[in-house]
Parts: sequence; C-alpha cells; structure tokens
Amino acid sequence: MGRSYRSKYDIIADILEAAMNGTKKTRIMHMANVNYHSFCKYFNMLLEDGLIAEVKGSDGEIIYRTTEAGIEHLKIFSRFLSYKRRVSEKNSF
Repeated sequence: MGRSYRSKYDIIADILEAAMNGTKKTRIMHMANVNYHSFCKYFNMLLEDGLIAEVKGSDGEIIYRTTEAGIEHLKIFSRFLSYKRRVSEKNSF
C-alpha cells in the first residue's frame, strides 16, 4: 500500500483551518497533523504574509487566528480543488 503525501498547499490549508477559531501554536500543529519542522516553516510564512495573526485570548494568553486574508485564501483554494476534481472526473470517462 502506497503512502499518501499532502502538497504544501494542503498543509497550508490545514494550518489555516486549524487556526480559524484561535488557539495556541501546539494545538494548531496537532490539528493540522504536521511535524514540528514543517509546521515552523509554513506557520512563520503564514504569519509574515498576514494570513494568520497573533492575538491575545480572553485569558490574556497569546493565541493565533486565521485572518480575513487567510479565510479568503482558503475559499480560493477550495474553489480550485473543486474545479480540479471536476476536470479529473471529466477526463476519467
């Protein structure tokens, strides 16, 4: 049985989805099912690009939340995947 790999875009989408409601880095990493090295690489990029923001939670602790730009990125990615599936289905006949 072959191993299934996620693309970097899938990993980015998983991180953005995990951060939607705001939570700590470790929780995002676990929810996105990403190893520490990959998480740091993608998370820092998303933070620098403004797709994830650092905010203070209700208890005063730092949490990370997907921004409006990050949500828009997820919507575009979802539309792309939907289109890709439709094209694949048409070509499989």
